[in-house]
Amino acid sequence: MEILRPASVYALVQGPVLAAMLALIAIEALLLILVFRRRYDAGETAASLGVALGNIAVRPLNRLIITAGLSAVAVFAPWQLPIDSVWTWLFGFVGVEFCYYWMHRFAHTVRWMWTTHSVHHSSGRFTLATALRLGWTSGLSGEWLVFAPLVLIGFPPVVIAVLLALNLLYQFFLHTELSPRWSVVDYILNTPAHQVSAQAEECVNYGMPPEHKYCSSSGN
Repeated sequence: MEILRPASVYALVQGPVLAAMLALIAIEALLLILVFRRRYDAGETAASLGVALGNIAVRPLNRLIITAGLSAVAVFAPWQLPIDSVWTWLFGFVGVEFCYYWMHRFAHTVRWMWTTHSVHHSSGRFTLATALRLGWTSGLSGEWLVFAPLVLIGFPPVVIAVLLALNLLYQFFLHTELSPRWSVVDYILNTPAHQVSAQAEECVNYGMPPEHKYCSSSGN
């Protein structure tokens, strides 16, 4: 039985990739200041990086919870799809995207999940650094339960983990106001244009006092 091995999965966004992210954050800051003559809030960026460091610190605990949970579900799967089949990955991609959509909706409407996801919406700026502002309690808030049905119908947990890691990596590039529109792609995929418009227009309140509003979007 293939089990989730988070250490190997999250290695995808560590090392050179993490260094590239930090470099892009610095480039975005320089562009905003020198080219677009906008105010860049270094304090917000520092806060986002601080949240990211905290997320890295507690990640082993979250991995343990998610690994144990999905591995327990995998025991009840009547079969397991071959990990070396391209169809497993293609259908897994569709399944993960579908589940991620619902996970994100639940993260905005289920208060227990919102306790984790609200951290991502706590910044007053919309920059690449914001993409790294992720909550520390993903294992406890149960967002991963939304993906359990995929494991139950035979998708190896490691396939789901890899596809989720790639999903989050892609979303890093969506968190910027500097990207131009992507033409036809804007009608098919989640793009920076969607993120910016959602942040600006879909400010809503989720069980909080009226003065506390958070902005939601389909894939943020």
